[in-house]
Amino acid sequence: MAQQLFCIEADDDQFQSVFPEELSEHSYPHASYLDAAKHLVSVRHSKLCNLKWGYQDPLEVARTLWQDLGTVVVRMSDGDQIDEDWLLFDAGTERAVIWHWFECEFDVSVAEDLAQVA
Repeated sequence: MAQQLFCIEADDDQFQSVFPEELSEHSYPHASYLDAAKHLVSVRHSKLCNLKWGYQDPLEVARTLWQDLGTVVVRMSDGDQIDEDWLLFDAGTERAVIWHWFECEFDVSVAEDLAQVA
């Protein structure tokens, strides 16, 4: 049996978040790739299936989310904590925790794969 993956499919002006068969009821069209990526991560996390299925294109999802994270204010005076809730993380989460999550969730290196994403 082929491995089922979380993926995002582009269709004209929409982006469809596509889930493995057992979670297919969560597949949903989105206006942007970012919205589809956020939806994939949120459902994947809430259903606790992190280790069962991977992402079809983890680097692209990571880069998209990394770019979005760049819009979140970081309070340098408070130990590099984010100033608002973002994705799975509450306001006050340290930036290093989020960076570690990116590396584990998407099997990427923040320094090598994401730091140059504008």
